[in-house]
Amino acid sequence: MKLPSFKRINKTDFDEEDRKLIDKLSFLLNNPIETLFQLVNKRISLADNINSNIKTVVVRCTNSDGTLQSQPELVIDFIKDFPILGLDLKRAESNTIPKVYPTSGIHVSFDVTTTGIKITNVVGLPVGVDFTLTLVIWAT
Repeated sequence: MKLPSFKRINKTDFDEEDRKLIDKLSFLLNNPIETLFQLVNKRISLADNINSNIKTVVVRCTNSDGTLQSQPELVIDFIKDFPILGLDLKRAESNTIPKVYPTSGIHVSFDVTTTGIKITNVVGLPVGVDFTLTLVIWAT
């Protein structure tokens, strides 16, 4: 269900003796209510409104078991306030050769560090091809 349009509180809609109070209330309430109204009408964004981090990392598998050429670390801002629940892969793009695609479903393994996460293994990518992975890292 889509909400009807939001009508801002306007002092001219009230009696003259109430307008001073309504003016103060409208200053405090109109913007926050309008923001919440927009959020529930499909204006919520992952990056701005959900406790998550979106990061990209370049990886290269050296064998079909998902062993990486190097184990990149993704630093998460404010790690103390961001207990990591897990991550989801949102995109995998080949950097080395156009039109090279993952060979199966991609699974990213990681360890939590003091500053973020360290990618330890990636299964499902072709061997020897650089891929840029876009990941959403979720907080608990």
